[in-house]
Amino acid sequence: MSNRVILSLMLIFTVLLAACARNNSTALLQEDCPVTEQQDPPFQPPDPYPPDAPSAGTFWYGTSELWTMVPEDGVWWGLAQTEPDGRMHWTQKVFIWRDGYDAGIEPIPALTLRAVHLADPELTYEAPKATHASQRGGWSMLTGVELPSSGCWQFTAVYQGHELTFVVWLAPE
Repeated sequence: MSNRVILSLMLIFTVLLAACARNNSTALLQEDCPVTEQQDPPFQPPDPYPPDAPSAGTFWYGTSELWTMVPEDGVWWGLAQTEPDGRMHWTQKVFIWRDGYDAGIEPIPALTLRAVHLADPELTYEAPKATHASQRGGWSMLTGVELPSSGCWQFTAVYQGHELTFVVWLAPE
C-alpha cells in the first residue's frame, strides 16, 4: 500500500473515531439528564380539557394549577433551528394550561418561563411575553423559546403564584 492510501485511511479512521466518541458522550450525557416522567397516577386535567395531551407522543404533566405536555421519551427532537445572533438556536413552542385561564379576560397572560441548562447553570433563557392559544377544550398560555444549546434543560413556569417545573433533553439533531 502506498503512503498516500495509508494516510487517507488513517484520516478516515480518525474522523470516524471522533464522530463515535461525540455520539457516545452525547448519549452518556443524556442518560444523566433527569427528564420528567409521567406521574403515577397520570395527571388528568379538569373538564373541559381532554384526558389525553393534544400532541402524539406526549403526556400531561402538572396539577390543575399549572400543567403542560411533555414528550414521552423526555426528548425534544428535530426542532427548528435559527441563527438570530450568528449562533445556532433551537426553537420550540411551550404551552402551559391553568384551570380557569380565560384569554378573553387576560389575552397576554402574566406567565414567566425560565430555562436553565443543567450541565451549565450559567446558560439560561427567559422566554418573552406569553400569548394565548385555543386548544381542544379550552385556552392555553403559549410562549416560544430559543435555546442556545442542546442538552438537558429545566423549565420553570410561574403564573399567579403557582409554579411548574419540568426537564427535557434537547437533541442536537
